[in-house]
Amino acid sequence: MLRNTIVLATLTLLSIFGVGCGDTPSKQGQDADLVSENPSIKQPKPAGTGFLLPLTPGRTWRTITSRPQQANVGSEMKVMGSLRVSDGRTGTLVRSTRGGKLFRVEVFQPTPGGGLNLLALGENEKKLLVFSPAVPFLPAPVVEGKYIQWNGTARIDGRDYAASAFHRISATEEIKTPFESLITYRLDGIITLLNGSQRIDYPAVMWLVPGKGMAQRRLADRGTLALEVITKF
Repeated sequence: MLRNTIVLATLTLLSIFGVGCGDTPSKQGQDADLVSENPSIKQPKPAGTGFLLPLTPGRTWRTITSRPQQANVGSEMKVMGSLRVSDGRTGTLVRSTRGGKLFRVEVFQPTPGGGLNLLALGENEKKLLVFSPAVPFLPAPVVEGKYIQWNGTARIDGRDYAASAFHRISATEEIKTPFESLITYRLDGIITLLNGSQRIDYPAVMWLVPGKGMAQRRLADRGTLALEVITKF
């Protein structure tokens, strides 16, 4: 009983993260709204060439995070290098911080053509949800409306959970940053874990520029929307 309580508490803590695939998202309140928007005006294709999320070690995206009724804070997403997860598979570690404090890590694996799979997700390298097989995260080639559904398992603290996921290149959209306006591809995603009768969703939206990477990201942070906007590529 105690172990189940600890594992459930861990999963609840991990709900600060969002990324996804699975069945097509349905309306389930604010978190679902985060990945169910439709553009009102069709935008031109984003300029530039190269991978949508380049994962060269040392690559850093510096952002400002805004949340309702809270002061803005500096944030950062940085590519660290290779990491081996608990089952022996390896991928590229990406760490995210706010105000200098680590709050999110992701482990990605490249796919042919410039796509990415998500191998693991967590609040630090020692507390990871490890996905089997890896979750298709970024489809390649990039086609508006293209989506990938996934079903598998997520392991944490030696226990497996049924999981599903859904990722989609939903639209091209113009976003405004402190230094310029950018035409981007919007990547919607949601990962869902099942713990008995309880469903735990991890939604996220990213706006990506070819060859430059993340221009904007929106997560559900313990039920509060957090928006990260690039200040420097």
